[in-house]
Amino acid sequence: MTAFNAGMLVQWAHRMAMFWQIGSSHNLRLTTLVLMSMFSGASPISTRTTVTYPDKAVSATPISASVPHSPTASSHHPGYLGSTSFSNALDGNQFTNGQLARSRWPGHSDATAQVTAAVSQYHAGRVRTGAQILALFPDLNFAEELIERYFELSSVCVIPLLAIKTALRSLRAVEQSRLSSEARRESFAQSLFEETWKPIETNQSMDAQAFYDLFTGIHVRWETIGVVFALLGLSTMTLPAVNDILMRDSRAPSNWQTSTEDMLLASNVCISFCQSSLSTNDVLLWLMHSNLTLHTMHRGESSHSVWRRLGDLSTTIFALGFHQEAAISNQAPRFLMETRRRSFAAAYCADQSIATFMGRPPRISTHYSSCALPLDLDNEIISKDANTLNDAISALDAAGWNKSGAIHRATFLRSRTLIGQIREEVLQLYLGTTIPNLEARVQEILQNADHMWESLPSFVRYSDSCWETVAAHKCFMLLVSWLDHLYSKVLLLRLLVRNLGASPAALPAIARDILSGVLVMFRERDRLMELARDFPWVILYYGLPSAGILAVELRRQQRGEQTAVKLPRAETIRNLSVFTSALEWNSRAGDGNSPVCAHAHRALSQILDELLDEKANNPPAIVPEQDMNAQFTLDQPWPESIANSDSFLDGIIDMNWDLTDWTMSL
Repeated sequence: MTAFNAGMLVQWAHRMAMFWQIGSSHNLRLTTLVLMSMFSGASPISTRTTVTYPDKAVSATPISASVPHSPTASSHHPGYLGSTSFSNALDGNQFTNGQLARSRWPGHSDATAQVTAAVSQYHAGRVRTGAQILALFPDLNFAEELIERYFELSSVCVIPLLAIKTALRSLRAVEQSRLSSEARRESFAQSLFEETWKPIETNQSMDAQAFYDLFTGIHVRWETIGVVFALLGLSTMTLPAVNDILMRDSRAPSNWQTSTEDMLLASNVCISFCQSSLSTNDVLLWLMHSNLTLHTMHRGESSHSVWRRLGDLSTTIFALGFHQEAAISNQAPRFLMETRRRSFAAAYCADQSIATFMGRPPRISTHYSSCALPLDLDNEIISKDANTLNDAISALDAAGWNKSGAIHRATFLRSRTLIGQIREEVLQLYLGTTIPNLEARVQEILQNADHMWESLPSFVRYSDSCWETVAAHKCFMLLVSWLDHLYSKVLLLRLLVRNLGASPAALPAIARDILSGVLVMFRERDRLMELARDFPWVILYYGLPSAGILAVELRRQQRGEQTAVKLPRAETIRNLSVFTSALEWNSRAGDGNSPVCAHAHRALSQILDELLDEKANNPPAIVPEQDMNAQFTLDQPWPESIANSDSFLDGIIDMNWDLTDWTMSL
């Protein structure tokens, strides 16, 4: 492309802004920047171009910088190569004594491979876009306060806080010299491009600070900038309780309500800059995961942008080879191995959760992965010196859990990964080809799930008493793990009911447990206010299927139909009413899941209206009382006419959001 019309570009940006419902001229400018980045191309451009702006014409001569970069690698960068790859035919076994062998192939992910010095060209438009992205930074001291608070509460962030503090400290050091004017920001952006094209080389003897210095300070790169933007966006999403304080703080951006969108789009642009370098590294993986988390919270898990970014994350995992333990340990000190295991575990858990929510096959499978579980250590311990880290590791039990009963992010990651491995088997039954002996396979997975849960240390298994002794945000982590475990069992039992016409006798009991657990969030909402942005996900993912099971079962009971168990009417209606109110509350929360909450609220409200309508209260048929905690059996097959009338529940379990069909077909 030799030229483009800026007026047309602004028109396209305006349309995109309307689509995104951005609205402000500031965000319109940012949208224009995104399009400029797209137009500038995904690879270096060597032709001279002219960029026309409304107020001036700028001769956009490519900016050249001498950086270590292989011309061959720019056109062919395969990344991690496994044992069946084209390179293995000539190189032999990739793994020797657990180490990743060097490859003769250009662009191989071995960061220590020799590369020739060459000149890389950066289009001036991309540098200018980068400079304007840098102008979006708020006061960096203020930013650090927000990010530190987010780290205190987050259960999913795998980035060591010391790495971010090092990055912010280095940015503050150059805030006046490199961020205070457009010309200085352009110079800084050019430097960021140059550093981004350099590989991050690690060795087994380096400590954590030496590793962080590779992408901060004078070596700061677009991956680092993107991580900071993503974390700032997450901070604004997870601190609703102090938004009024933010609005009054003189250091806060004047348009804080729209800054989350700015941070998301800015981190997206940073990712596009990094992808143009055709290389992968640990920091890019951090950026991908942080950006995915921000996408889920801001756009909603059902957004296609979330699914697309999840694909980018899994692709980066495979390109780095972090699904294989040998690649994780290649030229890596112990602290970096632990960080990489956490990155893989977080990506795996996100993949299983979103795949379940969308009813789509997961991308990351344990069938092709040998990555070990992360050790149950505090995130900041792994950044300490080697002796401190080794002492902490030696204090763990044989399975890798801490013995003190402390709940770290790694504690949560470990339990969620183990639960995710069960979920992966469940998804194979739902989304894979026909499984012979389905009943036996379901029972086997149910037993494995119970065995896995019982094998967890007692302090990892949720109980309602934890709210009296453990910090609220950590109780929330335990609660979510428990709900995830129970939901796998609901999916398995539901599969038997749907496919084999089995009795659903065990479903209401588990559904009551899940719904009660979800409602605990609202009982403790004052203590969980800073995690309120996580509520819609928990409500939809765990609460809605369980509420649907109970609502349909209670309506059958009221109509005098044969039912699996006799539900306590008053308690069930009370809990369903509270849950429906929670759906209504979250439908106005303003995040990406709000529309789905609104649809679900209308559907359940219709059933509740019928349950509470005195005219509908026909005398119920006499049904046998059953122990809802009894072991599930198939001794009494459910009548086919009733087992096949569950389009409402099918819609909930399979995430079919046509809620009108749910209720009208019953």
